[in-house]
Amino acid sequence: MYFPFLMRNLFFFFFPLLFFAISSYAQQPQIIISPITTDPSRGISLEQTKSFRTNTSTTALDITDTILNLPFFDDFAESNINPNPIKWKRNGGTYINDNYGINPPSYNVATFDGIDYKGNAYNRTTSSAIKGKADELTSSFIDLSSYLPSDSVYLSFFWQAGGLGDLPEPIESDHFSLEFKDSSGKWQEVWSIEKDSSAFTETLIPILDQKYFFNNFQFRFLSYGLLSGSYDVWNLDYILLDKGRSKADTNYFDLAIVNKPSSLLKHYYAMPYKQFFPFIAKETNTSVQFDVFNHSNSPNPMLMNNPDSLPNHLIDEYTGTVLDSFGISVISSSKTYNTATWAPDYSKLASFDKPLYLKYIFTPGVTDDTVLFGANNSVSNQVILDNYYAYDDGTAEFAFATNDDKAEVAVNYSLNTPDSLIGVYIDFLPIQNNLEGKTFEIKAWKSVNLGHGDESVIVSQKVKLKYAENGVLPAFYFDTPVPISGDFFIGFAQLIKDYVFVGLDFNTDNSSKIFFKFQNIWNAYQGQYFPASFLIRPIFGGNNYIPAPPILAVTPKTEKEFSVTIFPNPSTGTFQIKGAVNKIVVYNLSGLVVKELSFQEEDSAKSFNLDDQPSGLYIARFSGSNGLDVKRISLIK
Repeated sequence: MYFPFLMRNLFFFFFPLLFFAISSYAQQPQIIISPITTDPSRGISLEQTKSFRTNTSTTALDITDTILNLPFFDDFAESNINPNPIKWKRNGGTYINDNYGINPPSYNVATFDGIDYKGNAYNRTTSSAIKGKADELTSSFIDLSSYLPSDSVYLSFFWQAGGLGDLPEPIESDHFSLEFKDSSGKWQEVWSIEKDSSAFTETLIPILDQKYFFNNFQFRFLSYGLLSGSYDVWNLDYILLDKGRSKADTNYFDLAIVNKPSSLLKHYYAMPYKQFFPFIAKETNTSVQFDVFNHSNSPNPMLMNNPDSLPNHLIDEYTGTVLDSFGISVISSSKTYNTATWAPDYSKLASFDKPLYLKYIFTPGVTDDTVLFGANNSVSNQVILDNYYAYDDGTAEFAFATNDDKAEVAVNYSLNTPDSLIGVYIDFLPIQNNLEGKTFEIKAWKSVNLGHGDESVIVSQKVKLKYAENGVLPAFYFDTPVPISGDFFIGFAQLIKDYVFVGLDFNTDNSSKIFFKFQNIWNAYQGQYFPASFLIRPIFGGNNYIPAPPILAVTPKTEKEFSVTIFPNPSTGTFQIKGAVNKIVVYNLSGLVVKELSFQEEDSAKSFNLDDQPSGLYIARFSGSNGLDVKRISLIK
């Protein structure tokens, strides 16, 4: 699963052109591809702390600040969206993810761009060309008071320019820098980089000046570039601060997982369960794989495996049921990549005929330094078998748009058995203008005629445009279920002369399934633009499906009659519930069940608490005899 770097070279050609196209309204219809300018998922950190704190005092410390000791290490493998608050100051804007890095030294990277910790562009004025300091990542206090320059204290890290994001432009002063805080409270720049690096590059910086050896030393990384969105991207990973090192100290006793496991499904990231279970052999991969890298130069190989007492698990996250336990084994020699493989036993799924949220979690034992590097020894992925199809992995790194009022966008899908189409999820993005409430048309086609303007329409319906809320895609429904069989296309007709942006996932390539009508001519997306998948997902089933809580989707219209009120929200720990609820299941954003309770529906006082969970956003699923409801809840401590 090693990505080629050819894609990145295209950014030099497209992005200056695309940026100027979006900066001024063009009279002639145009097609543009743009980095995103907002990311609601990052707003999860909004209430965790109200401001970014930089303590410049050498004596008085905030009682909430942690003082750490050497060694300091973080590769972000244990974090999601936000950096670990024990190791890093909050709200610096960096985004912890597995989407933007190309071949990182371990799973997850910290991405620096022009979007702040609230999920908004730093500059939201009409001038999109403003540049300046963007994201920053500042360490917690580190006690270096017992060390001297002779102790050879070094800070090492891996950095990458662009990755799967927008490439910084050195000629435009885009750069990435590192600063140390001295004993007087002043920040000193000790390293800066402007040049491009297609691969992750390791850098080691010695700490030689006595002014840094005090009890609340800090270091921070800063990026400089466009402030109008996810432009001028830098990726950071695998940060180690320790004594007794040298410039040649680039070997670590660590066998690290470097990417997410591949999908169980051959073609999709999610699909309707009615289209899956009778066709398991057709729709599944015979093996699931992920890659590991041995960071040590020792001649002795490292082992990653599962003894019988420590198996991996396949879990249905809807119910918390373990469906399978299994092992893997991989041996890795020094400074090499190796692949871990699991051959799923799909016979364990053959008896199901209901929605499943499958999560496969790898927690093998590893013969490395698990104290320092243990976080990158586990990884997971998921597949949702519910009532919709998805080619995408749930995240948009870029957006596609045109200002042609006759434009149409279509994504090709194929049914294994006839079904009822009830709507579509579309990830519209408010990049240039807020088009909330504007009329457009959702459509399904049986065929489109490339090079021509004619098409065979199955159904179309005018609806009002909505944007994602708290990272949840909006659903647009047809008035009545529509019978569909075989191949079909799903998407929308634009109807307005304004840029209508729809999300592009650059981590999956289903560009051969994307088509668009521009100036009354149907075109194939493939071969013209970047490899990607549209975040456009058809919804199926009508009343023929067993309703299930859509973790990555919104509740269908048919479930609106069942209503739950939860308060206060946000809460510091305890949530009150009003409604005919007999069961509640709370998930964290990794899909794990963190709380499950049952009630008598007639109970007047219902509540639950998350005192044992960290601050952040959670998903609460409520069920009762009258239906289901799903709420986003925020925990603030």
